[in-house]
Amino acid sequence: MLSPAEHEDFLVAVSSSALKQLPIIVDFSKGAVNRNAELYCKYRIPFVMGATGGDGTALERIVVESGNVAVVAPNMALPIVAFQEFMDNFSRRYEGQMNGYTLKVRESHQKTKPDASGTAKAFLRYFQRLGIELDTALVDKLKMENPVDIMLPLEGDSTFTVIRDPRTQRGSLGVPEEFLSGHGWHTYNLSLPDSPKVSTLPLASLRSELREFLERKVFAGYDSVSGPPFWKRVSSDGNVVVGLHDIGTFEAALFHNINGRQVYADGGISLVGFLSRHRGEKGRVYTAIDVLNNLGKNN
Repeated sequence: MLSPAEHEDFLVAVSSSALKQLPIIVDFSKGAVNRNAELYCKYRIPFVMGATGGDGTALERIVVESGNVAVVAPNMALPIVAFQEFMDNFSRRYEGQMNGYTLKVRESHQKTKPDASGTAKAFLRYFQRLGIELDTALVDKLKMENPVDIMLPLEGDSTFTVIRDPRTQRGSLGVPEEFLSGHGWHTYNLSLPDSPKVSTLPLASLRSELREFLERKVFAGYDSVSGPPFWKRVSSDGNVVVGLHDIGTFEAALFHNINGRQVYADGGISLVGFLSRHRGEKGRVYTAIDVLNNLGKNN
């Protein structure tokens, strides 16, 4: 373990060594994203930035101007990154078409997490783009001193429920005991009134396209459950589940659950492998989406 004061001396030693290739650094540090990126770029050492925070625009500029190459991926759980990409694209194509729908979000994390899920917040933005009226102010400001379960109003009948009590996680949700201290379970329930003024078409399209999405290479090796009412992919160890609960014409739920940290380690390995194949490039910043789009290539 090196102290921050020793970081540059270590990088100097690495960059001046007789190695045929410089190593790839994987960074999970907190609060030093841009500082560390500047050091890696100073010595042209390729890196994967898995830490959150920092100034993303400045980080990209540092890499480009130095002629270095990097992958910036704050979320290394590639199946979840793929799900976010899917929802981002879907919400752009169906912008405004879910006006009148109700959204109920439920997310569960270990009791030490004081704020709302960042992934769930990203999904809120997709649903807002789709036209669902959501006031996210309370979700954005949430900071809990004690682990409790709390339901926050979003707008109308839409809600955002945060689960932090291990008793609820164990009993009502069924989170395995060994993962109470490290998990992320998310459900997004969409419903609409039986009204000719509110179209069921975008929900039907979401069902159809999500089933196609579950056939992507990112789920290679996953077990398949093809409903009805469930369409989902489950990792071989059972600790990653992504899918759709098709409840009826006027209701459906999207979900993604992660137990433990293995999926992040697997994603990190994929990111490093990708960067290794691109390490000769100059002034280039890749993302986890670039890695996803290249899964199965050059392996």
